[in-house]
Amino acid sequence: YVGGYFKSKGNYVVGFDISKKAITHARRTLDNAFVVDLENDPLPRLKPFDVLILSEIVEHLFQPEQTVQRLIKYLKPKGLLLITTPNIMYWGNRIQFLKGKFTYEKQGHFDESHVHFFTDETIRILLTEKLKLRIKEESHIGAGQLGSFLASKFPGLFAYQLVFVAQK
Repeated sequence: YVGGYFKSKGNYVVGFDISKKAITHARRTLDNAFVVDLENDPLPRLKPFDVLILSEIVEHLFQPEQTVQRLIKYLKPKGLLLITTPNIMYWGNRIQFLKGKFTYEKQGHFDESHVHFFTDETIRILLTEKLKLRIKEESHIGAGQLGSFLASKFPGLFAYQLVFVAQK
């Protein structure tokens, strides 16, 4: 759906997904789409892109650093990486932890397919120290209007979703 939006604005858009069903749908909209396990499969040869979007991906990876390193090779020299991931230390989650609750769910922060959990600090370390990218912008998502304001000031506590734009 994100790719379709950018395609409708006149951009050349390619998608990757491990789901054959998702790629079948994406091929109706995007310029190209590949069924691929980003961690294990060979990646197709493509020309470099201006922007790489990893929306709700890194928390599903067994080796996020190595996989994102593979993917940013697709970026042009000044290319941008837009990355989003849930903030496991969001205040609502902290309350659940204080109550002694941690239950995997079908979706959300405790999605049963999440294998890595990120905080504001750990995603920054991944981007800047491990991947050697420069954070250009951030616009985190909080719960409601007040939550979004607080997420912009204190993302480690109030950001429900962490959103970064980083550059090579």
